[in-house]
Amino acid sequence: MQEIQTSRVIQGLRWKIRYATEPDNPSLLQLWLNMEHRLCQTQDRDDQWQHHQGMLNLLIDSYSDELNPPHWRALCLDWFCKPLGSLSRLACNRQHRNELNRLIQEVSTLSHFFKPDFTRCEPQDHDISISSGKKYDNTY
Repeated sequence: MQEIQTSRVIQGLRWKIRYATEPDNPSLLQLWLNMEHRLCQTQDRDDQWQHHQGMLNLLIDSYSDELNPPHWRALCLDWFCKPLGSLSRLACNRQHRNELNRLIQEVSTLSHFFKPDFTRCEPQDHDISISSGKKYDNTY
């Protein structure tokens, strides 16, 4: 019964993380990652590999979703390291090492392509005066 309840909690956390339903609650990410990691402890190596790969994929999907708030996407990017680190420890054969290298390349590419835009303000087409009286042109 405990496993079913834990599984439901994890499913709920996955949904909240993927769709940023609580973007002002960054502790959800750490809670979810810790619960997923504990769940993996009872699995064999191949199942752990699949599980951590699924965790990374969820973070990638949430990060890549431009409808999610920029700060949430940045948090997801910050946590890529946890499943990647686990996958690195689990990569014991050539196939897993090749897959890990592919995932690292994908993460590297995505992190540059889908950079969250923290500056939503458009530049103004006028001068800015500062207290010294000097004017600085902020047109780009």
